[in-house]
Amino acid sequence: MTFANAGRGLCIAGSDYEYLSEGAYGFVFVDRKQKRIRKVYRRTHKPEHARNVFNAEVDALKKAAVADELTTLVPEFFGLCTDVKILDREGNDVTGEVYPDLAFEAEFLDGNFQKNAIAEEGERERVFALFRNHGINHVIDTDVTVEGGSITKVIDFAVQEIIPQWDDDV
Repeated sequence: MTFANAGRGLCIAGSDYEYLSEGAYGFVFVDRKQKRIRKVYRRTHKPEHARNVFNAEVDALKKAAVADELTTLVPEFFGLCTDVKILDREGNDVTGEVYPDLAFEAEFLDGNFQKNAIAEEGERERVFALFRNHGINHVIDTDVTVEGGSITKVIDFAVQEIIPQWDDDV
């Protein structure tokens, strides 16, 4: 799948982080040498809504980090990032497209991530129950890797679903 911003040469200034992918809420940048990603939330939603989604995702990463049965499934969480500056291929500052204070850093999990529907229903429900047992309740939109019928890695989860509030005036 090719994303709308894939050809822009986006990067995080002063670092080796380069554009990897994007979703409804954020750009994901990767530093392959450090094996880390930074997710930076885009200004496609009102600030309060974007912050709520960000907090729900960060809270889930923190909960998963201390749950023994989840730590092997999820990326290690390294913390929040502030004042992220985004540049395009020509060196133009495009930070205005994101909320630079809504960014976090986590482990880069390399793999063939796909929507969780690729896993068999029983395996999905088993893994979803593990997350729910730790207060991570929004797992329906997760991306996973599957090996030998088992889900081996999970990304893009949150403590709760935050109902989308799209705003064309953002």
